[in-house]
Amino acid sequence: MTVELRPPFLCLLFLLLSSVCAGAEKVRFAIPSRSVSIMPIFVAFKEGFYRDEDMDVEIINMSSQMALQATLAGSVDFSSSPGSATNAAVRGIDFKTIFVVGQKPLHDLITHPGIRSFGDLKGKIVGVDTFGSMSDFLTRGMLRKNGLEPDRDVAVRMVGTDNLRIAALKNGIVSASVMTLPYNFLAVKDGFRRLAYAGDYEEVIIGGVVTTGKLMKDDPGKVARFVRATLKGLNFYKADKAKSLLHMTEFLKIQDNHFLEASYDYHRATLTDGGIISSKLMERVIDDAKRFTKTDRDVKKEDIFDFSLAEKFRAQSKRTP
Repeated sequence: MTVELRPPFLCLLFLLLSSVCAGAEKVRFAIPSRSVSIMPIFVAFKEGFYRDEDMDVEIINMSSQMALQATLAGSVDFSSSPGSATNAAVRGIDFKTIFVVGQKPLHDLITHPGIRSFGDLKGKIVGVDTFGSMSDFLTRGMLRKNGLEPDRDVAVRMVGTDNLRIAALKNGIVSASVMTLPYNFLAVKDGFRRLAYAGDYEEVIIGGVVTTGKLMKDDPGKVARFVRATLKGLNFYKADKAKSLLHMTEFLKIQDNHFLEASYDYHRATLTDGGIISSKLMERVIDDAKRFTKTDRDVKKEDIFDFSLAEKFRAQSKRTP
């Protein structure tokens, strides 16, 4: 049987489709790189959780600094660098971290095979990304907690990105470096030693959702819907390893199943419960940011963090069978 679509029907169909498309609100989310740290957000995107909230989410790559500037200007609605946002917020800039993906670092201290203990690093050179970066912070903390004073017992040198630090290791320019996924795994594959896991020494905030207090005030519904969909993505990512690995393959552009599975297991162990961190960690993060920015002003947790929506939706999700 052939059905002929007559002009009036075509017009009606066009109007219906147009109304559906018009109903999805355009939302821009900025990320600094394609990193495993925001996989739950990408999973929420791929599984249609934002679409279920009538949101047409566009994920845009830009540096952390540019992302924060764009968020502040309203060019993007949300960004994913809570650490950088905290550094700005303690100085009084209008950023709120409303969801955190991970509360432990995705970093290992990688060394030459001959270095078997922290004591063996005495008198050696350790490479970091830039001074004040996450790799620098973690490196100095791990050294101190193992009885070594940075810049006295161990030389800390600014080398650059993980790629450059791997090259520095291979060429003997540095003896060790803290590296994040996937470079820590790649370095071990190349014969270097995983001396220590940074998460055994420090808690940090890795990946999440940052917005402005202005957007939370002007459009609380948009913020609520985005947080609810993001929480669904986090819960799905934790619960469905098989599908999450498929999304990781697409997002990270990596086809090595063994490597992806190891990365997933490593990452899953660092995830928050419902996008929320403890008051103790909030205070620690604020104190670190104040030291880094040399800020003396009084800063309260609620000036930087607002997990009220995450708490509300987490409670709802735990009541749902």
